[in-house]
Amino acid sequence: MRPTRLESPYSSRQPEGMHERKRWPVLLSLWSLPVALVFIATILVVQSKAHAQSAVMGTGHTTKMTQAPHPTPLPTIAALITSVESSASPTLATPPPTATPEPTVTPTPVSPFFSASWLQSHPPASPPPVSAAAVVVVDYDTRQILYEKNPHEHLAQASTTKITLADVALDVASPDLPITISQDATQVIPDHMGVQAGEVLTLKELLYGALLNSGNDAGWAIAEGIGGLQYTVSLMNQRVAALNLHDTHFVNPVGFDNPNHYTSAYDLAVLTVDALQRHPLIRQIVSTKHIIIDSTKTHGWFGPTNLNNLLWDYPGDWGVKTGWTEKAGYCFVTAATRDGHTVLVTLLDSKASFPDGVALLNYGFSRIAEETPAPS
Repeated sequence: MRPTRLESPYSSRQPEGMHERKRWPVLLSLWSLPVALVFIATILVVQSKAHAQSAVMGTGHTTKMTQAPHPTPLPTIAALITSVESSASPTLATPPPTATPEPTVTPTPVSPFFSASWLQSHPPASPPPVSAAAVVVVDYDTRQILYEKNPHEHLAQASTTKITLADVALDVASPDLPITISQDATQVIPDHMGVQAGEVLTLKELLYGALLNSGNDAGWAIAEGIGGLQYTVSLMNQRVAALNLHDTHFVNPVGFDNPNHYTSAYDLAVLTVDALQRHPLIRQIVSTKHIIIDSTKTHGWFGPTNLNNLLWDYPGDWGVKTGWTEKAGYCFVTAATRDGHTVLVTLLDSKASFPDGVALLNYGFSRIAEETPAPS
């Protein structure tokens, strides 16, 4: 059976075959059109000739025959047919081509390195009193911000600059890269590792001198050895851009005061975590209290000692870097691990960096206790 077709009760259904019967009259009318046009044209020509003869003979005598005006030319059959067809089937104008719009490139959004979602839902009731102008405290493992104070203020960062110097140096060079100490490197202002012009040390040995006792001579030599000062500073600023940071700019590799050399507590925390996680050697170095670098045929003996007092005074502390200049004040990045949790603190422009660091680490661990649900 055929499926039943639903129709409107007001429609009249044509009997089957009706459409086929209607085709023949249409075809006949189309074929008869040229014949009819020829017939009409013939009658008009005959009538025109008859009218001209009657005009001459109707005077009753012979007269000088004047030339009859040319009759209006009759349209040709082809023209008539073309006219009929064009009126029956008008030609639609072709619209101009539409230009294809250029695709819009949507930039890939960059997720923030740290999250402040937990802090926003758990505002600090009694933040620790510290002298530092800017502070960030983060849960190193979850990357949740636990406390912040002026986190994006631009401030001088002193020798904490060397964290990023170490980061980019290990990006482009092997720790075993031999570096020859230049005269310029030995002339930079203290602190000093104590290298001499002409000595050859490895990048790793110089990193101990730059990160433990904050040797500017060692940092300067590293920058020269991996490609030059300008190249190294360019790498450092490229790393800032790669991390989508906007509050940091470097003009020298070791942290000398300059109006265009600055960072923020937030950016410094990001740069530190990035360096530590990408290069485990940096964490190994900054957690070292003291090391002996024995003399060789190419260099003398060195004994860098870490300037971070909390390595001795705060249980679980394992780094990271101190800094001080007259303009920057005391700057400090420190990290400690307790009960499987790690807190990282950055502080800038402090009057008492070690007491501030202890207070902020304690506060961070107390906040992690709030952040971590108690076991059921």
